[in-house]
Amino acid sequence: MHVLVEKPLAARPSEARRIVEAARAADRIAAVALQHRFRQEVEQARSIVATGGIGDLHRAVVVATYPKKASYYAAAPWRGTWAGEGGGVLLNQGQHDLDTLVHVVGAPSSAFGVARTRVLPIETEDTVEAVLTWDGGAVGSVHVTSAASDPPNRIELHGSRGSLRILPDALEVTRHPEDFADFSRAPGDPFAPFARGETLVQSGGGGTHAEIYADLFAAIATGGTPRATAEDALPALDLTAAIILSSERGAPVRLPLDTGAYDALLDHHVSAAVTGAAT
Repeated sequence: MHVLVEKPLAARPSEARRIVEAARAADRIAAVALQHRFRQEVEQARSIVATGGIGDLHRAVVVATYPKKASYYAAAPWRGTWAGEGGGVLLNQGQHDLDTLVHVVGAPSSAFGVARTRVLPIETEDTVEAVLTWDGGAVGSVHVTSAASDPPNRIELHGSRGSLRILPDALEVTRHPEDFADFSRAPGDPFAPFARGETLVQSGGGGTHAEIYADLFAAIATGGTPRATAEDALPALDLTAAIILSSERGAPVRLPLDTGAYDALLDHHVSAAVTGAAT
């Protein structure tokens, strides 16, 4: 049968790959509920980046907070556990933000993360900081937490010709009249300021589950491909695992992910949690 999976596709990237392979072997659709891909402001941003609207990407910034009470985890004891959920705020709430980032600008080539359990009574992380790098030279930062509040959730992209700020239901776009690479090479006054363009705000909206269902039904009816397949979900899941693995190692982790190394880490945490509960 065709399948629609809620996010995350799986707790382990290795499991996610088996889902992709099974769907391919059965010639059936495996879609994932990554509804942020249907937000108008996200699609507008993706189009602008793809057509060179902000030039070469220099920096990406993700800030996402999902403040939770301890009762949120007590209400469903599998939440925030290695055996039950397989991860914390990054795998659960932050999966949307990481997927939006890679959907708009592509997957990074490495991640250096720090994951901590700051406030909430859970086994897994409630706060994550990470530094990302892309092969083209761009760098980025990620802050995701369920132990603080810093609205609004946002993704900022800064390039040589402009910048974007993806907000809930809106997109801020700044296009510079000159590419910074050209400005840096131009003769003349060494203290001349760089001329920034005007910032325009475009309205957004959408990103509902109803859109996911309609998209899936259309793909089934026409033999097409839905907007968010299981294969599409792999980069954000790999990035999640890379950040957690990096935090454990205290060193950057290259992508694509070594799924075996992450399986070993998760097995270790599950075993330790079970042993701790037994004692």
